[in-house]
Amino acid sequence: MKKLYTLFMTGTMLLANNAFSQCASSTSLVVDLKMQNSTADSSAYNQSIYVYGTPTFETDRHGNAASALNTTSGTVFLYNDISGEFKCQFPFTFSAWIKSNAIGARNPIFMNEDNGSYYSGAWINLLQTGEVIASIGNGGLPGPTSRISAIGTTQLVAGSWYHIAVVFNSLSDIDIYVNGVADAVTYSGSGNSLYYYMISGTAGKIGSGVNGSGTNAYFNGAIDDLRFWNAALVDIQIGALFNSHYDFISAGSISICNDNEFTNVTAPSEQCDYNWSNGDNDATNSIYGNVLGDGEHIIYASVYDNNNIQYTDSVIVTVSSCVGVDENNFVESVSVYPNPSSGNITVETATPGYFTLSTVLGETLLSVPVQQKQTLNMEQFAPGIYFITELNSGKTLRLIKD
Repeated sequence: MKKLYTLFMTGTMLLANNAFSQCASSTSLVVDLKMQNSTADSSAYNQSIYVYGTPTFETDRHGNAASALNTTSGTVFLYNDISGEFKCQFPFTFSAWIKSNAIGARNPIFMNEDNGSYYSGAWINLLQTGEVIASIGNGGLPGPTSRISAIGTTQLVAGSWYHIAVVFNSLSDIDIYVNGVADAVTYSGSGNSLYYYMISGTAGKIGSGVNGSGTNAYFNGAIDDLRFWNAALVDIQIGALFNSHYDFISAGSISICNDNEFTNVTAPSEQCDYNWSNGDNDATNSIYGNVLGDGEHIIYASVYDNNNIQYTDSVIVTVSSCVGVDENNFVESVSVYPNPSSGNITVETATPGYFTLSTVLGETLLSVPVQQKQTLNMEQFAPGIYFITELNSGKTLRLIKD
């Protein structure tokens, strides 16, 4: 089974992302919420996160359990601990994956300052007809003269995941993107400035808000991979955020034994901030069977490029008990070499017989007669554990494919 996620990128985008030979230290990524069974901020600022109500975790758009935040009955607050970087002046950018359970109700997605009496800061909602609306408040009482809003034209539907991004360039220049594509926008309101009541202390909110309405509302759905930059991202970066899953792990699926056996999988060395779901943070990840335990496991990794764009890929690891002997001479008159092998192996026998090559799950890949000596081509198979069985005796040898 190959990768879970595949990205078909334009040549321009590939060149752009492959051009980075090292990762620069960037301070423009102010909030980074991966929502992988946690609301912790992964940005360099480590924003203070407070949970309100009872938000829960659910399956994300790729089928990963507990990897998206359901905000139907709860939310998270973000207090600004970094002297204005979160509640910044123009330009700034918001990005997230969202899935609404119902279109037609008030659906607040994000606001970097939430004030119950006035319109202030920046906020993003879904309209009752499904369009994205991004607004700026000038600190006045609720009403069209206290805000300026950009309204998209793409109507999102309930039950589907969408990537949305909003670039707040200025009061008169707010760009909305849906699934990596710039949306046509119209403007509403006559607010004439961006105003914050409290740079530090008034919480921003994810998936809920009051913001002048008097009553709190929750986003009826799920939010994932939420990020906020105190800078304006450009089209190619927004496109990369939407297309942020691609094949980069060196193997799509591997099989290992449940003893001390391990195998290495790698990610591109030119990327940075390696985060593997089994706790490793290097480009090369050593996966041990006795640590994972029997069964099928999905190990995913995320890396960042020079623009703080995250890419994610996964490898399926099957761990099982490996029954058999490990010596090359597993029947008195039979030898198999080399073992481990990165390519072809040779089966040599003094007594002609039939031999099978199978996976740890029992799937037979090859069945060949051997008179004296036979070469088996292993290059076509993925790295992992295989078994060679001599049918007459039933004896089995564990073979490691590097």
